Amino acid sequence: MRNLTLHKFLAMLLMTVSSATLSVAQNVAKIVAKIGTTEYATLKAAVYDATAGQTVTLINDVDLTTDDDLEVGKLQNIVLDMNGHSIKGANADDKNIWVSGGKLTLKDSKENSTGKFYAETPYKEGVYDKPLVRVDNNGEFVMESGHIYSVSAGNLQFVIGAYTNGKVTINGGTIESGGYAINGSNDEYQNTTITINGGTLVSTSSYAISHPQFGTLTINDGAVVYGAGGAIDMKRGNLVVNGGIMTSKDKGNTGKWGEGTGDPDKAALNFCAPYGDVTAIIKGGTITAEGDAVLIDAKPTEGKTVTLAIEGGTYSSDVSKYCSPGFTATPNADGTYDITHVGDGVLVVYDKSYEQVNAGGAVNIDMDLVNKILVAEAGVNGVSTTLTKNYTNTGWNSFFVPFDFTLTDKMLNDFEFATLYAIALENGNGSSVISYIMKKAGDKIAAFFPCLIKAKATGKQKLNVGEVDYKSIKEVTPTDCSSTTELFTFHPVMENTYIAAKKGYYLNSEKKSFVYNIHPEAYLPPFRYYMTIQDRATKNYIVPDNGGASKAKICVIGENEPTGITDLVDEAANASGKVYNLQGVVVGNTTEGLPKGVYIKNGRKIIVK
Repeated sequence: MRNLTLHKFLAMLLMTVSSATLSVAQNVAKIVAKIGTTEYATLKAAVYDATAGQTVTLINDVDLTTDDDLEVGKLQNIVLDMNGHSIKGANADDKNIWVSGGKLTLKDSKENSTGKFYAETPYKEGVYDKPLVRVDNNGEFVMESGHIYSVSAGNLQFVIGAYTNGKVTINGGTIESGGYAINGSNDEYQNTTITINGGTLVSTSSYAISHPQFGTLTINDGAVVYGAGGAIDMKRGNLVVNGGIMTSKDKGNTGKWGEGTGDPDKAALNFCAPYGDVTAIIKGGTITAEGDAVLIDAKPTEGKTVTLAIEGGTYSSDVSKYCSPGFTATPNADGTYDITHVGDGVLVVYDKSYEQVNAGGAVNIDMDLVNKILVAEAGVNGVSTTLTKNYTNTGWNSFFVPFDFTLTDKMLNDFEFATLYAIALENGNGSSVISYIMKKAGDKIAAFFPCLIKAKATGKQKLNVGEVDYKSIKEVTPTDCSSTTELFTFHPVMENTYIAAKKGYYLNSEKKSFVYNIHPEAYLPPFRYYMTIQDRATKNYIVPDNGGASKAKICVIGENEPTGITDLVDEAANASGKVYNLQGVVVGNTTEGLPKGVYIKNGRKIIVK
């Protein structure tokens, strides 16, 4: 009996030890993630505990289909390192990753990036029809490396969904989808920012990227985007292509999904615009249509518009009809086409009419609407030119043109002109004064030289300069003048130019001064110039302490009186007529008794010793 009892005791003890061992093993198996040295039994718990900037590292595979979904909420900013492990999810709201207001960065630090976030469930409307990664409510998702995969027989899964104010940045890794690698929403007010800097985006049946929402999609160098239907389907919003590889594989199905998945709508870039206007500019990249697919399809829905401007890149067929004015598609020996700027002898004016004027043409340039004026390498001769501007006042405005022209009495009936002369100091406080000289009939206004123009009446006024020769863009150079301590440089503007970053001053006609610009969105259109001021010794830029205060006044010598400087007289002069100092102030009718210095009298520069 004792022996039996002993056997029973030993058996029970063994069972207890085995059970404890099993329990420990089970606990070990439940550890799936860590933050530093802290381990977690669920990924959700680790993400919940992560503070800003911390990395959650997987140490085991995770199955979201049997657990709650993963939410990165407001104020969270975490990195999820897959570390070679997998996350199984599904295309459903309770089985995916939801970035709502916070920021999630996904990467795989394991060599060869063997980790994968994937779904295997076939598409089913109302059940499995959501993205694997949902980004909305000002959330931000960044992918550095790794693999996200959602492809099954259903062929309609979405991988990344960018919704209300969502921001998506892809720097690396691979995203494969049976439907869209990245998709948005056609609901209104879905302003998104999607930037593809690198990585590979693939659709096995449709377009790799579908963009039905308000927002901006940017493709940069390093991105590889292709789909069985095409690379990008723009249904609304803005597209900027700076580089990358975009391809239609011509293997899309004929289903209803994708609005371009089936023949004949397969296109590397599709602009159908069913939900709103589309604007696109392409400055680089390699865009290819394989098989029977088309390269670019731009057929907007009735009532919507597609504005497409191609200014760079390499293409598998001719896209000249989509090129911006001044650009053309040039064939290569391998059958591809590169975008090149137009050759010599072409003037390009970008305004609402997008005019392109060859040598000997005529152009009416609205100076209020123009976005860019380009003059080819060798210039353009014999262009009849009229400049139109809506003048809101009768003060002096900055004026610069890329051609010479001679003033006529007819021009001076409607306008006054003055050209840059010198820099001086205002008496008393040492402030800078920029002097200009009034011009008269017969005087020449030189190309690329800082001038002033004053309309004698407000409203839309036309200046017909006649037939002129546009100078080459190679001849555009700043003009400078200086005092003993400061260097003043006047920079001509030939296209819309933001001057805040350039430490620029602009001419304020009402204040009759150059005023420092503090507004980053303020820009100057063509036919104007801005000024910078530098210390002559250090070359450091000089800006006013109080932001937008005036630094330099202007004066116009001879204003309201005929004038014109012809030569230098190195002696005192006492001829009749008013005498001006370099600030344009009348100082008398004679130089007698004036302190030594430089003065203006009868259109001549006079030095009093």
